Amino acid sequence: MKVDVYGLEARYRKWKADAVVEGEPGLTKPNSDLLVRYVLDMERGLNVSRHSKRGGRSYTQLCNLRTRLSQVMRFLQGRGIDDITTATDSDVVQLFSDMEKGVLRTSRGTIYKSFDDYARVLKAFWHWWMKVNRRSGTPIQDITEDIRSSKEAKPRFVYLTKSDVDELLPFFDPDEQLLLTFLFDSIIRAPTELLSLQAKHVYARDGETWVTIPDEVAKTFGRSFNLLYCGTALIDYIRNRNIRPEERLWSFSPYVMNRKFKRVAGQVFGNSRSHAEGDLYRNLTLYDFRHSGAVHLRLLAKDNPSLISLDAIRHRGGWKSFDMLNYYTRFIGLDGRIERQGLMLRQDKHALEKENQKLRQKEKLVVERNAAQQQELSELRRKALETDRRIAELMEGFKQVSVRLAQIRSSQRAAHKGLVKHNKEVKMMNGSARAA
Repeated sequence: MKVDVYGLEARYRKWKADAVVEGEPGLTKPNSDLLVRYVLDMERGLNVSRHSKRGGRSYTQLCNLRTRLSQVMRFLQGRGIDDITTATDSDVVQLFSDMEKGVLRTSRGTIYKSFDDYARVLKAFWHWWMKVNRRSGTPIQDITEDIRSSKEAKPRFVYLTKSDVDELLPFFDPDEQLLLTFLFDSIIRAPTELLSLQAKHVYARDGETWVTIPDEVAKTFGRSFNLLYCGTALIDYIRNRNIRPEERLWSFSPYVMNRKFKRVAGQVFGNSRSHAEGDLYRNLTLYDFRHSGAVHLRLLAKDNPSLISLDAIRHRGGWKSFDMLNYYTRFIGLDGRIERQGLMLRQDKHALEKENQKLRQKEKLVVERNAAQQQELSELRRKALETDRRIAELMEGFKQVSVRLAQIRSSQRAAHKGLVKHNKEVKMMNGSARAA
């Protein structure tokens, strides 16, 4: 089960109870009523866009919708638009242009790093409003079509190399050192996925330590991966502290941990910038380890393409698309250049391998054909030997028959001679008797 790190469920329920009765503070009644109606519909999954997933939204999403949409409404109210449904396309386009340029700033006086988040919320709200009115037979114009998207704009982050992480470790206790290394190694989402991990989600397989982030914990999809740097240390951590399978691996305040990260990073690296496109080291937070670990893996994939695939990194990070990996690719300055010499060698090797495979197949066919011929020849030899044996047996039988016939003929001749002699003797005896 995912841990509600920031207490968003309780925060949302309290807001809901108050807003239904008193409305949203700082908003006009028309805006407040629309905001409450929209958020409650999203809680139940009503009137959602056909392009969006079905079902009610999470407490994280509900709080995000309420916070960002109410801020957009306040900005419009400051420009004399007390009912957001009366705003025009030029009103909202100008609003987000001013947010991007810094004309409209955050409560801290800083420029909005990702005004597109607010634009997406307004688009979602307006499409909900169009659907509600379409069902009542009132067509509503889409005033959000011309809002410029900043999908290519990614927030700055503190970029840490593996050596930077190692340089930070001595300033933390052993458990915190494991935490830092695990964040960098696993590129897990922190703190939500991180603080929801249980001991049963860590296990040994094929001589390595693996981690499974189940579907109910993951922001996007469940996944499993092996650890490269802290597997043994994590197993020892669980065993030495007798952490039961159902217990959480870590329990700490993200706010407190982030403050320590910022303080230590400022002490170690000073006020310098982590990268030409990165943030200052002193702004280090838990989530920066996810970005930095992903960049580290991207560099490893560049040097070892046969060992680390981009799809494996995407899966490990829980990204549904390659957008973030493309961002990291540009971040580290990789381009589309292909090493021609190496490619030609690979192509030549591939061609030789294919030719070799063809020769092996031909050789196999010849061997099989020869084996069949040898088997056929052996069968012919066996039959010839069998025929010779039968002929020999017949010849021997014929010889025995011939001998027997010769013996019979000899006996017949002897008997005939004896019969002739006997007849002569009888005739002589008969002649003597007549003479007497």
